[in-house]
Amino acid sequence: MRLRSLRSKVILGTIVGVTAVASLASWAWYGAAASLRVEEFDLTLELQARTLATLLRWSNGALELEFSDELIPDFLPGRDPAFFEIWRSDGSVLERSRSLDRDDLAVQLQRFGDRPRAFDLLLPDGSEGRGVGMRLQVHEGLPVDAEGGGPAPGYDSAEAVVVVAHGVQSLRGALDGLYLRALVVGFGLVLAAAVIVFVVLSRALRPLERLSAEISAIHPAKPPVSLTSGDLPLELEPIRARLDELLVRIRGALERERRVAADIAHELRTPVSELRSMTEVALRWPDDEEFRARALEVAHGVAMRMTSSVEAVLRLARSRTSKAELDLQPIDLGGCIQAVWEGLPGSGDPDVRLEMVGRGVVTTDRASLEVVLSNLLGNALRHGGRGVVRCEVVRGPVLLRLLISNDLQTAAEASAAAAEDGAATARSGLGLSIVSSFCELLGLGFSQHREAGRWVADLRFPLERDGG
Repeated sequence: MRLRSLRSKVILGTIVGVTAVASLASWAWYGAAASLRVEEFDLTLELQARTLATLLRWSNGALELEFSDELIPDFLPGRDPAFFEIWRSDGSVLERSRSLDRDDLAVQLQRFGDRPRAFDLLLPDGSEGRGVGMRLQVHEGLPVDAEGGGPAPGYDSAEAVVVVAHGVQSLRGALDGLYLRALVVGFGLVLAAAVIVFVVLSRALRPLERLSAEISAIHPAKPPVSLTSGDLPLELEPIRARLDELLVRIRGALERERRVAADIAHELRTPVSELRSMTEVALRWPDDEEFRARALEVAHGVAMRMTSSVEAVLRLARSRTSKAELDLQPIDLGGCIQAVWEGLPGSGDPDVRLEMVGRGVVTTDRASLEVVLSNLLGNALRHGGRGVVRCEVVRGPVLLRLLISNDLQTAAEASAAAAEDGAATARSGLGLSIVSSFCELLGLGFSQHREAGRWVADLRFPLERDGG
């Protein structure tokens, strides 16, 4: 099963890591302690062997062991006794402990040198044991040559081999105790680490849990401007900052969508009411052919405006979903404006004309630009009187500006417009909402204002560095 909880992952990872470290540490501690215990055991045997070596001496031309059982009672028969055996240089047994009775220790004499050597062996009763053996020169009581000062003739080989052994039951018991302690210590480390990590992690994750709870409580229809959960760790501050930025963008998008929805409802209410009124009148007087024809013409115009608005909204939605649908290409502004103007209802009125000032080429999506120009030019036509719609192209160092204005207002309308605080306080309707959305999508700047009784729309196209 996949672990999706950060707490579970951290705790499990910590337990696995601590288990590995504790196992290695416990094993290393056990190995060092066991090695010391074995060395201590061997040292005890070596001391006993050296003690026996000091008791060897020459007497009456032969090697003797001046040993009393009371001196080292461990070599007496009994429970868990120690053993020793001493050999002459010719391999014959000089002395053995009473614990051996008449048995011999199973050793190879030639393997021993001047330095003590520890080894494993089988004791006479078949149990496992450990021994220490050493070869030594016996000088105590050795006859001396009066002339040469060395050993007397016939006493050149004054060697003996001493081996002391003991069962390893007590040693194994001690090692087993060390192993059990190592297991207990290792398990205790793992358990303590798990508890500490759980407690520390639970406290450390509380700010994250509060942040999660605050995010869960956000209402989709009205997200907050920023998250207000308490002090967060430094690692979580970037996440909260990014979430705050996301919330700001979401609020902006929701506000734009609400405005567009309200503008759609407001914009479509008028043509729908117009269609309803015309059809009701036409149904009431079905014999009036002239009025019915005029009603059909009006209904067709209203339907075309509604179709244009719906298509613009749908295209905007598709473009927002996939910006890959945008086809960026060089476009002649003058030609594009002229083509859009000729397709607008009312552009053929002889009292209304289009005036172009300046030319320019911009790189953008033609279909989206046509929607923008159609709405701006249509707005200039619908909300004016008779006169000139002016399109002026102004080229700057980094921007190309398109200023669309009309001087179609009457004096009364101009006076009323001058009292307004610009377009920020005027309702722009669906058309200008769509313009703002498409300009945001295309990366264009857009603003509108009133100037000397004239309405002015300002489109700003960024220019490439090569001036294209």
